[in-house]
Amino acid sequence: MNRLSDNLLITSYQKAIEINEVDPFFISLLQKEIERRKLESYDHNSFSCYIRSIESVSLNTKKKPF
Repeated sequence: MNRLSDNLLITSYQKAIEINEVDPFFISLLQKEIERRKLESYDHNSFSCYIRSIESVSLNTKKKPF
């Protein structure tokens, strides 16, 4: 695993928990991804794009991404 990418994921999760306005759905997606990374190999670049798109929808519009 790429430590920088993993640390970014964990930091994003911790920041999401600290901010009360963050959609619980977004937090649950981060939790699921942390668990998935523990079990599988993954593509860091595609995951970074995925997280940015979720953050953009969830944090900027306060709507669920799906």
